[in-house]
Amino acid sequence: MSEILRSWKEIASYAGASVRTLQRWERDFHFPIRRIATKKGAVVFAFRSDLDTWFRARTQTAEVAVNDGHFRVMFMNSPLPSMVLDNARKILDVNDALCEMLGFERTQFLGRITNVFSQNPVEYDEEEWSQFLQAGASLGQRNLRHSDGRLLGVEYVLKSVYPGLHLVTVLATHPGGVPTNQVYYRLGRGSLSL
Repeated sequence: MSEILRSWKEIASYAGASVRTLQRWERDFHFPIRRIATKKGAVVFAFRSDLDTWFRARTQTAEVAVNDGHFRVMFMNSPLPSMVLDNARKILDVNDALCEMLGFERTQFLGRITNVFSQNPVEYDEEEWSQFLQAGASLGQRNLRHSDGRLLGVEYVLKSVYPGLHLVTVLATHPGGVPTNQVYYRLGRGSLSL
């Protein structure tokens, strides 16, 4: 396997994100892309080791960013139920509104994977997450499990706010849940429904 990734397509495949997302990361977060000038423009390439180092640094930084005062205020004081996730869907933090909505203590969320309260098949959750990581944003509707076992339908927005750091905000709830055929998520490029 070559150390060099020789196109946006190869780099995107290796990184598990869309070309557009990588270009935004390059602009905003110094994603390690290299170019060689040619008569017709530039040839884009990247070293696998540079990408691995960048991702390791960003993942560690994302967990530290959760404790950053400005970021915490952004979601902790929000009246909208919100949670912060890492790239593996691990819950890094939740606000009081989310705890109240689902009837759990904050400590019961931290470090757990979001499947713990999902009512969807694991395969659906994994497919949704994979496509979200490529798009960087999605919205959807799904059923969650309240601490007392009741179903609660939620409409949510999921946004990548930093490489390796994602914010989920619940915009509306439907007591009793929603029918399975109304569970969906949408990305910029399409949607997947059950």
